[in-house]
Formats: sequence, C-alpha cells, structure tokens
Amino acid sequence: MLTWLEPGLYYLDYGPMQMTISAFCRQQPLDQDIMEAVGYAKNLLAELASCIKVAKLPAGTIKRCPTSPAILAMMIDAVQRCPDPTLTPMAAVAGAIADCVAELLVQRGATKVIINNGGDIALRIAEGESVKVGIAPDLNNNSVSHFIEIDSTSKVRGIATSGLGGRGLTKGIASAAVILSENCRIADACATLVANHIFSPDPEIKQVRAEELDPDTDIYGHLVTAALGKLQPKTWQQALQNGLAQARKVLEQGLISGAILFVGGQLAAVPEELLSRVLPISNNN
Repeated sequence: MLTWLEPGLYYLDYGPMQMTISAFCRQQPLDQDIMEAVGYAKNLLAELASCIKVAKLPAGTIKRCPTSPAILAMMIDAVQRCPDPTLTPMAAVAGAIADCVAELLVQRGATKVIINNGGDIALRIAEGESVKVGIAPDLNNNSVSHFIEIDSTSKVRGIATSGLGGRGLTKGIASAAVILSENCRIADACATLVANHIFSPDPEIKQVRAEELDPDTDIYGHLVTAALGKLQPKTWQQALQNGLAQARKVLEQGLISGAILFVGGQLAAVPEELLSRVLPISNNN
C-alpha cells in the first residue's frame, strides 16, 4: 500500500518493506519520480526473493557470481567488507534497497533524497542542501530524542540503527547502535556488527537460539538476546566498552564515519567529538 503524506513524501508498506520516500529538486517535490521509485523498490524485493537462500548464507562462505542480481551483489559486498564472516547479506538488505532507490531518484534529478527503510536511512544531498535526521535512543518505543544535521559537505550518505527491540535480532544489549557511513548498506551491516558486540555476560540476560524467535532467521543456531532482567552496572559498562572498541575498529578500517551508542541509559560516540553534533530535540528544532 502506498500512502501520500505530503508533496514529495510517500509511505510504502509492501510485504516486509516499510519505507518512506522523500525527493525534491531544489524545493520542488518529485511526486511522479517517486511513483517510479516505488515500482523499482518492489522489483528489487522480487529479485531478492529469487535468491533468498544465498542471501541467508554466512558472508565468509559466499563466492561472487556474475549472474547474481545487482541488489544481492551489493549486499554481499557490504557484509564481506565487515570483520565478521558470520554476517549474512541480510544484514545489509534494508540499507541496500534504500541506496538503490535513492540513486534512482538522483538520476531523475533529485537534489535532496531521504529514504527511510524501516529505520535505515539513505541520504543523497546536493550542494547547498542539508537534512536533520532524528535519532531514537530506544528501539522498543522508537521515540526520537536527538538529531544530527547532515549537509552536502559531509561524506555521510547512510545512517542505520540496530539494537534490542528492532526489526531484526541482536546478540547484544544496546537499546540503539546508530552508525554513520558512506552509504546505507555499509551502515546497515556495521550497525548489526557493532550492536552484536555490545554485550557482557550476565545471568540476567536471557539468550535463546535465533530460530526460537524467528523460524525464518538467517542466523540459525546463533544465540540472540531475548530479554533483559536487572543488570549490574558493571555489565552495562563493559558492554558499552566492547561496543565502542568494535566501533573504533571499523572506523579505523574506513568503513564508518561514526557511531552513536545508547547503552543502559548512557550515550557515547566514536569518535568522541561526534557527541557535539548529536543534539537533543527541543521545541525550537
């Protein structure tokens, strides 16, 4: 189902895809081009469905095939660049589709594009344009409390969030791990990676096999977090430090521009100076 929200902004609810599409050319809404982008997004989903078995394989076991759909190749490339061979291409699916739709709209003349695919956001911003992106500190309620402004001089073109309570499963305990990167598919994969590392053993953390929560999971047999009890402060602190260490690693590898982590009521970022750009939302913003 496609819903018109306002000029230049639509909401698509189609199978597993819930996407908002916003596109403008110097303040002019591109409604007709968005219609074309909607059909394109649906086609991408169909292409992916035809090779879903490969998309659910661990990245370390996949050999590239020149006949694979372009969307799958993008997903494979994203996860194979991450330092975790157990990630599957599905860790980058939302980001890859968002990137493809954003690029189509740029080709149609858009100077500002925002594709929000279930919380994973692809941005395309021409010279002189900027956007404010809301940040939710807790995926269980998805209420936005902060924002970050991205302009045309920034290299950030993808922002993705993972954590406990999100659409996917996580091995960690973060309420939200927000990743900024050069595109949305890399941000998506790295958000999964970093969120998985925000963990420290504690008897109050309930973990189960992934298939117990989702029979169609792509990480069959992996332990994922199902619920949290009353955790010790040292558990939260160690989990946060583990997440920050992983975020620094992928930052040093050039995969991400930054990470914003919400863990046990704490807010932290990599690099630390990124915190100055994460602003609380007020009535004036």
